[in-house]
Amino acid sequence: MSEKNMDNKEEIKAKMKENKEKATSTKPKTDNEKSGEKVEKETLKQDSIPTSEFIKLKYQFAEFINKHKEYETEFENYKRRTREEIKQAKEDGISRAVEAILPALDSFKKAKKIITDKSSLSGINLIEKSILSELEKLGVKRINCVGEQFNTDFHNAVMLVEDKSIASGTIIEELEAGYMMGEKVIKFCQVIVAK
Repeated sequence: MSEKNMDNKEEIKAKMKENKEKATSTKPKTDNEKSGEKVEKETLKQDSIPTSEFIKLKYQFAEFINKHKEYETEFENYKRRTREEIKQAKEDGISRAVEAILPALDSFKKAKKIITDKSSLSGINLIEKSILSELEKLGVKRINCVGEQFNTDFHNAVMLVEDKSIASGTIIEELEAGYMMGEKVIKFCQVIVAK
């Protein structure tokens, strides 16, 4: 082997040893050493990147930030819409279930007219009150109509009766009860109205 190759090998070994010592060094660096390294690295970075490239990267960074804000806004809107859709789906589900139960409540009214036994009648009244109480917990309430003015938003006129003693447009009798859930009418009152 030539002397030159030997020198190169020794130099390489020395550098490797030096790098290894730097990597395994546990000596904490002082603030001055750290800040000196930072300044040196920043200078190196700025010097190594051409100005046009630096401006281009700066522009791309601004674009990424804007895109991030856009996505963040879109995600917030998505979360809000999802919450509203879930709330609406829950209300629709309750509404459908209540609509299925309401004909049974109308049957209680018909049954009360037929039943003469007081104990059976009181039992039916208790069951009806219990169901109405549970419906109220879900936000469903009965629409009052007898004696009220006819309103197409809540009432459905089945029949008009001429009665001079009652003001025109007043509801005389409720044939089937109406119900609301919040501000939404689930079932219109079926009524007889004075003419």
